[in-house]
Order: sequence, then structure tokens, then C-alpha cells
Amino acid sequence: MELSQVEQELAVTQDHATAVEQIANLLHNPRVSSGDALRLVLLYNLRYENNASNNMGEFIEKLKEKGLDSAELSLIKKMTSYAGLAKRSIYLRIDNLILTLTITLIGGHSIYLRIVTRWLE
Repeated sequence: MELSQVEQELAVTQDHATAVEQIANLLHNPRVSSGDALRLVLLYNLRYENNASNNMGEFIEKLKEKGLDSAELSLIKKMTSYAGLAKRSIYLRIDNLILTLTITLIGGHSIYLRIVTRWLE
């Protein structure tokens, strides 16, 4: 699978098992550069940082095998502290507020409700 396709799927889908399989395959691929591998793991971590079956330990080991040093690997923690779920949760609360207000204003008209709900997903 193409690297950019996996990155896109990480951004828009919720299929953790498939994501783990695709990332593991790409990390084993010698044609995937260490920079691309790091970017892929960063995206995975942001998407699934609170998932109980998070595979970050395995992925970090694979990054080490690709030659990344501790300074490069420290970017994972830095990215999580800068843009992780704790930082993004304020925006999720704002989106939920917008959804609640929109539902109230629309009065529950189902077609508009579906459009707004889809937009916020």
C-alpha cells in the first residue's frame, strides 16, 4: 500500500487493526525512508494515543531499526504534548457545542441534522 494512502486513512478512518497492519508493513519496507516512517508513526500516535491496544512500543522499535536516534524519537513525545488529545479536546467540546446549538436552531429537521452531524465527524 502506498504511504500517502495509509496517511490519508489514518486521518479519516477508525479501523485500528488495519492501521496497525498497514503501518507495520510499511515500517518493514526498506524503500520507506526513516523520515517517512517517523511521520507515519507520528500520525498513528496522534490518532490512536489513547487506544488500549496502541502499538507504539513496537513501532518505536522499528524506527530504531531504521536508524532513528533518541533525538528524532523524542519528536513523538513532543508532538503528543503539542498536538495530542489533551490539546485537541477543547476543539472537540466546541464542535459538540456547535452541534447542540445547530440541532436546537434547526428544530430536529432530519436532513439538516444528518448534514451537520456528517460535517462534524
